[in-house]
Amino acid sequence: MTTTTQIIREQFLEFFQSRDHMIIPGASLVPSNDPTLLLINSGMAPIKPYFTAEAVPISPRLCNVQKCIRTNDIEDVGDRSHLTFFEMLGSWSIGDYFKDVAVELAGDLLMGKLNIPQSKLYATVYKGNDTIGLAYDEESHRAWERLGFKSNQIVPLGDEDNLWGPAGDTGPCGPCTEVFIDLGDKTGIGSYEETGIFNTRRYIEIWNAGVFMQLNKNADGSYAPLPFTSVDTGAGLERLTMAINGNENVYQEEPYTLLLTQMPSVFSQHECRVVADHVRAASHLISDGVSPGRNGREYITRRLIRRMETIAACHRTKIPYPELLNVVQAKDGRNHEEFKKSDALIREVVAAEVAVFSRTLSSGLKAFDKVTRKLNGSAELPSQHAFNIVTAHGFPLEALEQIATTRGLRIDRPGVELLMDRHKALSRGAPKPK
Repeated sequence: MTTTTQIIREQFLEFFQSRDHMIIPGASLVPSNDPTLLLINSGMAPIKPYFTAEAVPISPRLCNVQKCIRTNDIEDVGDRSHLTFFEMLGSWSIGDYFKDVAVELAGDLLMGKLNIPQSKLYATVYKGNDTIGLAYDEESHRAWERLGFKSNQIVPLGDEDNLWGPAGDTGPCGPCTEVFIDLGDKTGIGSYEETGIFNTRRYIEIWNAGVFMQLNKNADGSYAPLPFTSVDTGAGLERLTMAINGNENVYQEEPYTLLLTQMPSVFSQHECRVVADHVRAASHLISDGVSPGRNGREYITRRLIRRMETIAACHRTKIPYPELLNVVQAKDGRNHEEFKKSDALIREVVAAEVAVFSRTLSSGLKAFDKVTRKLNGSAELPSQHAFNIVTAHGFPLEALEQIATTRGLRIDRPGVELLMDRHKALSRGAPKPK
């Protein structure tokens, strides 16, 4: 039986509330009094002061569903699991329980409440790093064994995978233990047992069962012990729902299934997914007061909208924003009252940005078409021509690359960037870059 993100959201909160966790509201995507973050990118980011004893929580056990934005993997959006906007299911122990209980709760939630077969699950644990004084996480390893995990279902990984944080340049962090689900032989990739390789194209993370907050990363890159230990957990709601439903990508879950039905037929599957993600992300940013602009977080909203518009321009078509926004409102307005109230604003801001960028697209595309007619079958757009389009028409280089790719053309990006650096140096009266 297919489940929904709404059901998983409710089951998650019910589970942790029954285990003495207080439900707290999610925060805005715009950080409050945190200059280290451009946007909220994790469930624990809004409550960082609790882990450093700068503030005292209303309860030592908390849980919620938090809106998040991450654009560091924006080029991967459209694959099976990457999203710029997602909702994070989070639970926290602040100076209360630690590793043993965290693992036990993860097992009870995933295998008990959500009925995921243990045979499909794998846990990763931190293998240690002498430089920062952390040994192999034997405690988590033994806790997973007590839940019935076999030795080949417990995978030791290093800093890149299992040393989390902080949520910004400095702050609380620590080793973690994560849970992955096996998508099986249909991926065409050998199992961990067969190959000794834990390939994340076959095994996909569904739950960070515990970031064990025991260190504080300082501005100079050093680590110091926190005054007490805590646990931060998190699971992407869309990704967890995908796993429970046995699907292979997050775009098989709502609201994306509904958004995809509204896309122009000329879009590729990948382009449909990118637009579905970006329209939802841009809507929530605007709802939280982040309108398109030239700098900082405002630039992210602008970039998302302009990436969608560039996809449409590649096919000389238009994106049905009213219909797409209807879908997003119907889904997310149910759980976010502020989002529902921002409906008119979201539509107004999107329409205004589309109108502004359409003029840039129109003039840039005319110049692009004029140049490409003279290429005589060449597969590369010369750097000078690309530079001229970017500078003369205010055409984003990223957008130009998108359009060139759909026409089967390459752009020498380093060459264009060198010309742009020279142009900027001349504008400042500085020596030309060599």
